[in-house]
Amino acid sequence: MPEISVIMPAYNAEEFIAEAIKSILDQDFKDFEFIIINDGSDDATEIIIHLFHDARIRYYRHEENLGNNITRNEGITLATGKYIAIMDSDDISMPYRLRMQYEYLEKHWETDFVGGAVEWFGDAEAKIEYPTVNPEYLKAALFFKNKILQPTIMFRKKMFEKYALSWKAEWENMGDYELWFTAKQKGLCIENLKTVLVKYRKSAGQIGTRNIKDREEKLLKFLHARLSLLGLNFNSADEALLFSFIRTRIVVDESTFQRIREMLRAIESANNKRKLYSRHAFKAALLFYYIRLGKYYFKDFSHNIVYYMSYLAWKFFRAGLRASVLFLRNEVLYR
Repeated sequence: MPEISVIMPAYNAEEFIAEAIKSILDQDFKDFEFIIINDGSDDATEIIIHLFHDARIRYYRHEENLGNNITRNEGITLATGKYIAIMDSDDISMPYRLRMQYEYLEKHWETDFVGGAVEWFGDAEAKIEYPTVNPEYLKAALFFKNKILQPTIMFRKKMFEKYALSWKAEWENMGDYELWFTAKQKGLCIENLKTVLVKYRKSAGQIGTRNIKDREEKLLKFLHARLSLLGLNFNSADEALLFSFIRTRIVVDESTFQRIREMLRAIESANNKRKLYSRHAFKAALLFYYIRLGKYYFKDFSHNIVYYMSYLAWKFFRAGLRASVLFLRNEVLYR
């Protein structure tokens, strides 16, 4: 049996799939199987896949499109490797990717999932996106937003199956976030390397940019579920405001500033009571949003730099030294 099973769903991927396949076949780690599942494509995807003649490729085809989540789960069921590596049909894996992740998991028995950084290319401005690196901070930060880069992930198959994890069909377009959050809640360890493992393509036709409205609605629903774990039940308008603030740049006037600050305080207080997250790690994750809130408010509605610096100093003081250092190491030095 191979050490690694690489899983790649492909749907109408004729434009980029050859590059994706080649990047896996050219890995400097050779002991893997490459499970490619054609998810009902009606373009030349199948023809291009068959151009590659390599014994490590195991090819399957759906007669109709079932979606990425169902297809990834099927690939994991078919896999015979000790480790599972996820690959998207429009990305490019660095030639050392599988080796680095394999060696890390072999040396760190306590780690269940390992990801890394990505280099954006394609239609987007070229940049490197670094993931959150501290596992404790990562767990707390996942309460607010997805901090794990799915195209880079590798994990232990036995742990995935032991805890009955899966990409949920109902969470199509955001199943990775729900999966990481669930895995962390169950006590699994997810870590990230500060190394670029994948060149991540940003293009108008890629999987990640489809059905944006549906994705936003599901993410809002997922936020509601996470707040419920802390016993919080904000009204729909407040949840929508909090969601927009977490997700993107918004205009923050005086009333918006006050309301978001009240919600952040309520979230912190609820965690202090329920103890779902380490107190200092949760304070560190909240500090990110307190700083963002102040940045938006003072930039749009106040030019008093002294007041702004006082606000920041007070937030760091309230967070405490341990939480402040944790925040700075994960959100400034490495990002």
